[in-house]
Amino acid sequence: MKNYLEFNLTVDDRVDATVSFLSVADRKDGELTISDKKYKLGVHNTLYFLPGVNVPRVKLKNLVLSHNISTTKDINKASHIFGNKSSYWKMVESKYCYSIPLDIFKEYLNLSAEVIEDYQKQNIKDALEFYTEDIVFVEFHSRRNMSNDDETYITTAFSKKFKDSVKSHYSNIIKSSYTDIYKDVQGKEILDEACLIESLNGNDAITINKEQFEQIEAMIKSSDEDNQILAMEIMANCDYKKSLIYLLVLFEKHGHIFQHNRTKNHVNFKSVVSYLGIDRRYMSIHIDKIIEVLIDKKALTEEWVDIVFNTYQNQIRQRESIYFNLHTVTLSPPALEALNLNYTRQMIEDYTPVLVEEVKEEEEIVPSIMWI
Repeated sequence: MKNYLEFNLTVDDRVDATVSFLSVADRKDGELTISDKKYKLGVHNTLYFLPGVNVPRVKLKNLVLSHNISTTKDINKASHIFGNKSSYWKMVESKYCYSIPLDIFKEYLNLSAEVIEDYQKQNIKDALEFYTEDIVFVEFHSRRNMSNDDETYITTAFSKKFKDSVKSHYSNIIKSSYTDIYKDVQGKEILDEACLIESLNGNDAITINKEQFEQIEAMIKSSDEDNQILAMEIMANCDYKKSLIYLLVLFEKHGHIFQHNRTKNHVNFKSVVSYLGIDRRYMSIHIDKIIEVLIDKKALTEEWVDIVFNTYQNQIRQRESIYFNLHTVTLSPPALEALNLNYTRQMIEDYTPVLVEEVKEEEEIVPSIMWI
């Protein structure tokens, strides 16, 4: 993060100058790095939530009582920090900016000194006294005013020099309310909110299996909005990890319905949406998103791939997925009859599985919380 001076220069008979600071996210920092480590509930943990995290506070209350966990608004007092992929963009805004070398700006100040009020000269001098960057930012209209050689104090040579040196670019400006948080989080480990959300519904939460999936789907297809709301409540309060495949299929098939139901704004439903990495502005997902989430959460199993295959055979035949490849081909029925042979040929080599030693993790017992 770097702090730059930004100048807004209004030119009438005289130059009116205002100064402000812009906190700019360094390109080398990039977006926040979210750790793939798992969070294990521990007694006396202190949790901090970055902007954009959707953890239902009502459900979090259960962990507070069972593990003496606390939350804090001071990131430096936290034992664990939670965020998600949207946390970075909650703290910054992309802005089209103009920047010029500091020496060019100082040259402009010297040229326009006679039309700048003394108190404004002092403000600019104070701002520049301890300034260490080699560029300053200027507003769009300021850029035009500073190179306007119609003004008697602007020479043609300076106008050309200014226009050659000014640069336009997008910068990620850190919002003023988040500058301290952005600075303090640098270099700290950020855990994915999903690994906490998995624990919130407790071990008593239902697991959506095939039968329950069909019941929930019937409720969603109902014209009764109360049934749809109840279906969304069940989804929000289930065991996310064990119900993952059917949650994803429900969003693929019915995301457009969730999108237009007021329950989408309830913090519990926003929690499951965030856990799945689905955009709340457009909740319908593609079948490839199902596979991507399963891979991302290390939950891709043969059983769940079979569910995807059996559910979306038509799309897979039409090659609408990048994750399913054509392995074996055969002839059309007329050709098979003429050949009188079950003709098949393999298109790609068989995959040789890599032996992986399984490590069994101990499950933390968490009291359940129902929808409130």
